[in-house]
Amino acid sequence: MSNGTLTINPNVYSGIICRAIGFPVDMLPVLFAIGRPRQVYTGHDTREYVPPQER
Repeated sequence: MSNGTLTINPNVYSGIICRAIGFPVDMLPVLFAIGRPRQVYTGHDTREYVPPQER
């Protein structure tokens, strides 16, 4: 950041809570990955090849 402040990742707080609940530390990355949306490609399925000199 340009103003020199340090921001904390929200997973730090989530990790503290999950650890307090009793989740093993080794399971935390799995728990965080489950809650995130997956990226899905929505573009063209196929495209015709165009040689570079014709582009």
